[in-house]
Amino acid sequence: MLIGGGLITAFYIIDTSRTNSTDINTEAEGNFLIRKFEWIMNGASSAVISDAGPSSGITLTVVKGGTTYVLRLNGANLELDGVILNSSLIVVTTVGGAVFTTADPDGIKMAFNVNGKEFSTAKHLRK
Repeated sequence: MLIGGGLITAFYIIDTSRTNSTDINTEAEGNFLIRKFEWIMNGASSAVISDAGPSSGITLTVVKGGTTYVLRLNGANLELDGVILNSSLIVVTTVGGAVFTTADPDGIKMAFNVNGKEFSTAKHLRK
């Protein structure tokens, strides 16, 4: 009986730490993707959301310091200029069918789900 109780306790501790690890990974990945968006938008001179075809609302093209950056949801991954930003442990999905929407005045809102948890932020262009 004592050994059985010890095994049950050990299983509970291991299972709880795995759940907490998954929650921490989800939070860290979501915050990392938000920071990348904010970095791209800081100092940007223009930002355009694709508004046609299958990439509508999932592709953002930003010009910053003479360099063009493309942030795009491709399947379950968020990419910056074709490089996957998130780990393979998570799935990035849209909120309401889009990742990027306009925010007044002259801003872009980014909203997405990471493993079912919603993350969002908005940045505005300085004029």
